[in-house]
Amino acid sequence: MPNQKRTKIITLFLFSLHTFFGFSQNIVINEFVSSNKNSLIDEDGDSPDWIELYNASNAPVNLNGYYLSDDLTNPKKWIFPSISIESNNFLIVFASGKDKIENEIHTNFKIKSEGEHLILLNSNEDIIDSISPINLQEDESYGRYTDGTENLTYLSTATPSNTNTEPSLKNEILFSVSSGFHNLPLNLTLTSIDSVYYTLDGSPPSLSSNLFTNQISISKPEINKYSLIPTNHISYDPNIWPNNQLGFREPPGGEIEKAAILRVQSYKNGKPSSKIITKTYFDTNIDYTFPIFSIVTDSLNLFDIDTGIYLSGSNLNPSDLDWTGNYYMRGEDWERLANIEFFNKNGEFQFSENVGIRISGNKSRSCPQKSLRLYFRDEYGKSEIEYPFFPSRNYQDFKRLTLRSSFTFWWGRNSLFADDLIHKIVSDGGIDMEIQKSQPSLVFINGEYWGVHNIRERQDKYYLRSLYGIDKDSVNIIAGNTHVTEGSAQSYIDLIDFVESNDMQDSVNYAYVTSNIEIKNYIDYFIIELYFNNRDWPGNNMKMWKPKTPGSKWRWLFYDLDAAFSDHTRDPFKELESNQSSQANLFKELIKNDNFKDQFVERFYMHVKTAFEPEIIEGYLEEMKSTYSNEVEQHIGRWGIPTDYQNWVNNCNHLENYIQKRPCEMEKFLIDNLNLDTSSLDLICNSLSINSIDQSIFSLYPNPSTGQINIYTEHKIEDERPFRIIDSRGKIVQQGYICCGQKQLDCSFLNDGIYFLMLPFNKQYHYQKFLIKN
Repeated sequence: MPNQKRTKIITLFLFSLHTFFGFSQNIVINEFVSSNKNSLIDEDGDSPDWIELYNASNAPVNLNGYYLSDDLTNPKKWIFPSISIESNNFLIVFASGKDKIENEIHTNFKIKSEGEHLILLNSNEDIIDSISPINLQEDESYGRYTDGTENLTYLSTATPSNTNTEPSLKNEILFSVSSGFHNLPLNLTLTSIDSVYYTLDGSPPSLSSNLFTNQISISKPEINKYSLIPTNHISYDPNIWPNNQLGFREPPGGEIEKAAILRVQSYKNGKPSSKIITKTYFDTNIDYTFPIFSIVTDSLNLFDIDTGIYLSGSNLNPSDLDWTGNYYMRGEDWERLANIEFFNKNGEFQFSENVGIRISGNKSRSCPQKSLRLYFRDEYGKSEIEYPFFPSRNYQDFKRLTLRSSFTFWWGRNSLFADDLIHKIVSDGGIDMEIQKSQPSLVFINGEYWGVHNIRERQDKYYLRSLYGIDKDSVNIIAGNTHVTEGSAQSYIDLIDFVESNDMQDSVNYAYVTSNIEIKNYIDYFIIELYFNNRDWPGNNMKMWKPKTPGSKWRWLFYDLDAAFSDHTRDPFKELESNQSSQANLFKELIKNDNFKDQFVERFYMHVKTAFEPEIIEGYLEEMKSTYSNEVEQHIGRWGIPTDYQNWVNNCNHLENYIQKRPCEMEKFLIDNLNLDTSSLDLICNSLSINSIDQSIFSLYPNPSTGQINIYTEHKIEDERPFRIIDSRGKIVQQGYICCGQKQLDCSFLNDGIYFLMLPFNKQYHYQKFLIKN
C-alpha cells in the first residue's frame, strides 16, 4: 500500500474509532475472547484467542481480500482467504499466531488479554468495524448485544458461533490517565455510568470510601509509612553478626522513593457493578533500569498483628524467636489477595493481575526484606500469566513466580546476585541441570519502594510441566531429607537403603544405582555444589524429582547457593566427610566405585576448563555488576544492606577473587581426597604438573577470528594428531586431525562466543581458548 493510502486509513480510523459504527455495513466483529482457556478449543487441542464475525445482512458475503488486525500502524496485518458467511450467520477466526486456513482459520497474531485494538477492513481497504482495547479476564467475553448491533458490552457467557448472551453485570470505568510514568502531581478523571468510589492507600474501595465527583489529584505521598513498620523482632546492629544481616534497620536512610496508587470500583443500587481496578503512577523524574512490580493490597494483609504475613505478629513465640512469627506461617490460609502491575525496564506498562501472595523461603523469612511468592488462580483472575520473563525459555506461561529477596546472602557479603551468578554459569555452560531462570526487578508495596527482588521460576510440578511437558500430577518431588512435596519418596528411600546395605564397588550393585539415578546429572550436581562450596548443603537445599512412569530416574533440582563463595581455600570434601546425612553418605559410598570416580574426575576437568573457566565467569560477573550498579545505592537507602556502595564493590571483588583462585585449590582437594595419580591427568595448574609441557606449545591466530583459525606449533608435527573444538558448555562442535606443523580450520559455522581447541601432546590434552566474533 502506498504510504499516503496507509496514512489515510490510520487517520480515518483514529477519527472514527468510537463513532463510525452504523447499520450500513454487513460484517461486524460480533464477539471475542482474548484470554481463552475453556471457551473454545481448536483442532490441535489448544485454546487460542478467538474472534467471532457476524453477517448482519440478508445475503452471503465473501471475505476474500478482507483484512483483520490488532495494530493501528498495520491495519492490513492479516488477509482473509476466499470464505463466505451466510446471512445472519457467524464465522470463528482463531487469533493464535498459527497463520493457517486449512479446516480452521487462524490469524498470524494473538490478542493481549489486557486489550488491543481490533480492526476489520473490507477488500477496498475501508475500515468497516473496530473495537477499542478491552481488558478481559480468563474466558471472559466481550461483544455486541444483540448480535450485529452497535451496543458493545461484557457478555455473561462466551458463545462462539451462537447468539450472544445477555450482558454481564459489569460496568466499564475509563481513566483519563493510564498507569505508568507521568509528571506528578496530575489531575485524573473517570468515566462511568455508575457511581465510582476510590482509595489512595491500597485498601479496597467501598461505599464509605471517597466518591468520585469531578477529578482526583494524583501525587506522591510525602512521608514514609509502611517502610517504618518493623518486619522482624531483631534489632539492627552493624557490628554484630547476624544482627547486621537479620536486624530491622529503622528508619530507612531518609525519605524513600514512592509512587501514587489508586483503586476504584463502581457501585449501582448499593452493589458493586465493576471489579476493583488498581493503577500505579510514578514520577518521570525517577530513572529506573530494572523492571518494576507494583504490589497493592490492603495493608492489613501484610502488617496486621494477627493476620499480616510480613511481620512477626501474634504468632511470635518468645521461647523460639528465631523460627516463629506470622511470616513463618504457611499454606493457603496465609495467602493474601493483592493486585500486581508490571512495568518493563523502559517503564512501559505490561499487565495488571490479581494474585495471591505468600512469604517464601525458610530462614530468610525472619529477614527484614522477605521473598514473596505469587500465585495465579482462577478465583483471583487468571490461572496463569503469559509473559516472556525469561526469553531463553521456550514457554511463557507461569502458574507461580517468586520475587526473591536480596537478604538471602551469607558471610556478610551481599552482592545481590551471587546465587543468580551461579545459575547463569550452569545454564550458559550447557550443564544438564534444572536451574532457575531469573531477572532482577524492583518492587513497590502500596506505593513505597521495597528494593531489589529477583524474579525467579518456582521449581514445582508446574515448572516441570512447562519444562518437559510432564503431567503435573505425574511427578514425584522430594526434599533432601525425603520430605515429600509431590507424589512419593518411597523409591528413593529404598535406593538409600540399598546403597547403605551393599558394596558400591561391586559392578552389579552400582548398575542398580545407575538404573535409578541420572548419574551424569547427579555427578554434575555434586561437582557444582562442591566447587562453589555451598555450606548450606547437602543437609539443606536439596531437591530431587522423577516422573511416576516406570523406568524413570531421579534427577536433581538446582537452587539456593547463597551460602556459596565462602572461602576459595576451604576443602568441601573434608566438610562432606564429616556430614552424616543420608545424602552425603550416598555420595561417599558411590565415590568408592572406580567407574563413578573416573566419571566424576573427567567431568570435573571438563567443567573447570569450560563452564567454570575464570575468564568466562568474570565476564558474567562484570555484566551483573554493571547491571546492578545503577540500583544499588537506592536499595541501600531502603534497607541499609550492603552498608554502603563501597561495601557492595568489596563484596563483588570477593566473588572475583574466588573465581580466579578456586580452580587450583579445588584441583588440589580433588587429587588429595580421591588419591589421584597426577601423571594421568591433564592438570590445570602448572605447579602440580609432572613433566608439564609449556602451554604455548601451540598457538592460534587470528584471535578473535571471524571464522578461519590457523593453528601454529613451534615444532613440526609429523604424525596426525586428533583435535577437538568444544564450546563453553563442554559440547564438542568439531573434531578431526592435524599434522605437519600448521593447519587451518574453517570455524565459520560457529556462532559468536568463546571456544576451546584441544590438542594432545605427550599423552595429555592441552587447551587454547579463542573467540569467534563476526
